[in-house]
Parts: sequence; structure tokens; C-alpha cells
Amino acid sequence: MTDIKVFRIKGGYNKRRIPHVFSVEIRALNEQQALELAYSEIGSKHRVKRTAIKITSIEEIRNPDEITDPIVQVFVERDDFEIRV
Repeated sequence: MTDIKVFRIKGGYNKRRIPHVFSVEIRALNEQQALELAYSEIGSKHRVKRTAIKITSIEEIRNPDEITDPIVQVFVERDDFEIRV
């Protein structure tokens, strides 16, 4: 079974000539999947095209204490978490 990792992705985009900076934490299997999810999340929430989003850094978070997103923390800390469909 593959371990799910947590990545912090930092970057920015310009919208209406105003620069915006972001930092998101995403759970993914690898760096490429995390990058794809970041493009999808930022683009859908802020109506920005992928070509306008500039990624400055991608880092894997190995220490769970460094995670700042409370939703991601719940998934990492609880082993018995189950999603029912």
C-alpha cells in the first residue's frame, strides 16, 4: 500500500493586475499529483487559468507538527478515519 504524503505548495498569480500569493497544503501520493491538485484548487476557487499560476516551491512536510491546515491535520493524525460513500 502506498503512503499518502503532505506537500506545501507556494506560488502566486496576477488577477486584474494585482499580485496574489498563496500557500496550500495538499495530500497526494507524489509531487506531480500534488501539483495537479494545487492547480485545480487555486483555479477553481479564484477563477484563474493554470497558465497564470506560477509555482515557486513544492516541499514535502514530513513532520505532522508543521501542518497548518486543520483539515489536513485531521487526516494525518487520525488513522481510523473512514470515508463512506
